[in-house]
Amino acid sequence: METKSYNVFAELGLSCFNLGSYNAIRKNKFGKRFLYHLILTVLVFLITFGISYILFVSKTGGVQGIIEEHVPDFELTDDGYLIMDESYEWVEDGIMIMADTDTFFAGEDGEFFRYDWMTDEWESLGFEEDYQAVALLDSELMIIYTSDQGYREMYYDELVESMGAFDRQSVIDLCNVFIPIIGIFLFVGTFIGILWGAFVNSIILLIISSIMGGTKLPYMELYTVSLYAMTPFELIFAILSALSISIPFKSWIELIAIAVYSAVIINKIKKDNAPQMPQMGMM
Repeated sequence: METKSYNVFAELGLSCFNLGSYNAIRKNKFGKRFLYHLILTVLVFLITFGISYILFVSKTGGVQGIIEEHVPDFELTDDGYLIMDESYEWVEDGIMIMADTDTFFAGEDGEFFRYDWMTDEWESLGFEEDYQAVALLDSELMIIYTSDQGYREMYYDELVESMGAFDRQSVIDLCNVFIPIIGIFLFVGTFIGILWGAFVNSIILLIISSIMGGTKLPYMELYTVSLYAMTPFELIFAILSALSISIPFKSWIELIAIAVYSAVIINKIKKDNAPQMPQMGMM
């Protein structure tokens, strides 16, 4: 049976809607198969993470917007002093964060204190058992407490020795550097996820093909069918993920759906390639 070859972009649509096209698709070589894998990864990545990131930036202004809104402008100088134009205070849900360079903080015997210049006395801020996490920052000292790791103190000159001087803009710039790095890791993870999914499904398809009998297809053709058969389901679940729609047992549902779709494709291929019985002439 003569088969028609398609370009890789046409195959994206054909793999979802045209079972007959798989008779040609199954014969694709490594280069075309790899290109298709890459294009499918790009589509799934953009739908799953690209749309979510665009919505995140539009709502919050991105990492820079969040930092500028919630972190007051500050500078940690070369000589180990914290400079802030205004104080910051947040106490909620067992978490206390205070940053004020116009006063002093201290911790002693499981209790936290802030110096009150008006009364020339130390004001109690509560006890360790009152909080899950505490961060107190004055001009020279940072006090950190967590219920898991306990109480710690650090003078800024220790921090400057290891990290150097920095300010709020430095933190923003560092976060902006990490965003594309995280994106690369997510893209590679998506690529590997599709690769693994195609491999698992190809093993299932090898078993199903053996049970079905008929024309025996080489393993790489079964793998190619598995990869292309993933397309509609990968795109559907990517869209659902972008819309924040949670599906119980998503992985199992996707695996079963791909396996069934692949089995239907293999059955179609075997029927199309079955030997045709010669027609008997009229007597």
